[in-house]
Amino acid sequence: FPSHDNPVHIQLHSFFDKIIFVTNQRELNVDGLSENVEVVFVENEGYDFGMWYKIIKEEKYGIKDCEQLALINDSCILFKPINGLMKWINDSQADVCGVTDSNEISYHLQSYFLYSSSSWLRVLQFEWQIRYAKHPP
Repeated sequence: FPSHDNPVHIQLHSFFDKIIFVTNQRELNVDGLSENVEVVFVENEGYDFGMWYKIIKEEKYGIKDCEQLALINDSCILFKPINGLMKWINDSQADVCGVTDSNEISYHLQSYFLYSSSSWLRVLQFEWQIRYAKHPP
């Protein structure tokens, strides 16, 4: 796993039942991972969403049955506990939340940290199926 001192995946254990770490082919130290963490290697293509889509579309990971989903880039470094952010997300009752938004090109949430409810996830899966059917990652 990334070698910074406070990796996000450690703090996510108390908020998510299952953590799927999606990464490109590289050497990782996976010693000491808890049982609810699964490491999946995929080709490094399609940026964040292209890599995540490869897992979301696979039935064996059970993503379509999730009540909530967080898509978090492994480059995220925590400078304080994630509890405050997760409380804000849960209190908002929004279908989708992001840490940073942008007006670059057009308004959007930055993809490095996204949270979604199950209703938004179903819409996202449908959109990705259409998009990646035309242009696979």
